[in-house]
Amino acid sequence: MKRFSSRKGFLIIADILIVAVVGIFTNLTLMWADILRDAVGTSLWSVNWSTMTLAVAIIILFNALFLLGLGAYSFFWRLYGKKDFMICTIAVTLGFAISNGFFLYFNVFDNNYPIVYFVSYYFTALACMLLIRVLFKKAIVRLTEVGRSENSRRTLIVGAGQAARMILPDIASAHNDPNNPSRNILPVCMVDDDDS
Repeated sequence: MKRFSSRKGFLIIADILIVAVVGIFTNLTLMWADILRDAVGTSLWSVNWSTMTLAVAIIILFNALFLLGLGAYSFFWRLYGKKDFMICTIAVTLGFAISNGFFLYFNVFDNNYPIVYFVSYYFTALACMLLIRVLFKKAIVRLTEVGRSENSRRTLIVGAGQAARMILPDIASAHNDPNNPSRNILPVCMVDDDDS
């Protein structure tokens, strides 16, 4: 079984939250717009909250299944590119299409199918999911490159005892001395087999 990383977990939770929040936001927006339309005599939005909650839950389920099934969470962030954007787009499109087919087939909305809701919901959710991937990739790449400069060598120090406590200040002060051979060393980790 493949190792499940915290990055994948974060992205799955982010996708679920995006789909849920965008669904609620779209519902509130259309209800508000319908209140304005109702003031002039034409009401288009008569879907209740329990039906809309069921719809959002089903859309989350289908999107999660397609995102997992198509491998939207099995990539390296440094290599995330057009192919991965396409996989995410296809998975979300299939998730929304299948869930809307489910709603139509089982007449969930009692012949009052809110097409405007689902179209705006789909495009907003897809845009937010792609945006979170772009931002997350930039954050991951930036975090992995923090502290790197073109001349620094990332270094692991074996042993975290008295000798390490003596060598760390020397390495830190070596950055200011152009003649010191340790000036390009960047300590990133210390390991020791002693638990104390």
